Amino acid sequence: MSFRFAVLHHQMPADSERASHWDVLLEQPPEFGSGLLTFEVSVPPNEWRNPISIRKLPDHRPIYLHYDGQLSDNRGIVTRILTGTIQWRLLKDVSLILCVQSDLFPSGSLSNVDRAFTIQGELRISKLGEQSNHDRWTMEYTHEFGSN
Repeated sequence: MSFRFAVLHHQMPADSERASHWDVLLEQPPEFGSGLLTFEVSVPPNEWRNPISIRKLPDHRPIYLHYDGQLSDNRGIVTRILTGTIQWRLLKDVSLILCVQSDLFPSGSLSNVDRAFTIQGELRISKLGEQSNHDRWTMEYTHEFGSN
């Protein structure tokens, strides 16, 4: 069964203590929860290398799969730069493995990309260290870029 995902470029306000980043939003099977699994990544998708340190954020509402624009409470602006489908191969507390197939994303939606691309591949997300440090994860992305 296929589920949806999105990558949002989250531009933080100038006075924020947090840096701008990319949010990876993953729709999960209903038996695991109704929110989107959400991870903060410090580099854009066209620069993802193995492994990447990421941070687990609280689950986000499904509306963010389709949202672009200003966030409330001075939390910045999000721009949806990538969407598509995922198929879960493994979904556990400490390890996630999924197949990713993106929709076409437009040229200019990522820095240093001047043509439209699709992305497909496998995403492996694993928790680092002890259970008590629940927000530190790593992401390994084996992918193929295809230009259109």
